[in-house]
Amino acid sequence: MQSACSEDLARDARSSSQVAAARVKPGELDAARLTFERQVLPVLRGARGLEHLSLLVDRDRETLSTVATWTTREDFAKVAKSADYQRAMDALTAHLVVDDYAALRSDDVEIRHLVVQSSTEAARGGGDDAGQER
Repeated sequence: MQSACSEDLARDARSSSQVAAARVKPGELDAARLTFERQVLPVLRGARGLEHLSLLVDRDRETLSTVATWTTREDFAKVAKSADYQRAMDALTAHLVVDDYAALRSDDVEIRHLVVQSSTEAARGGGDDAGQER
């Protein structure tokens, strides 16, 4: 019998992963974030096969990055071809330094979800499972 942790890792190892990062035009970071949240995210939320999505906002470097996990490469490809996604990405791209965009995709990436104890939890003595793999 496989543990829940092993089942999660086996599923994650088969997933299609995508990491993308882009520098935002000076002064447009908040507008870019809002465009992502209001236009891109609703399209992705309704998409078949999206398992995980994180938006990372780096104010010091004025960049937006995403980390996404899809059930299959085809699930993302179908969304990427849709008119709704194209419109949303056009709106987002208006805020980006386009020549600085980087996207990486791999179907062979193993994603491990870790529980990490924050410094606040450590000070309170909480988070007994810190550093444990889920």
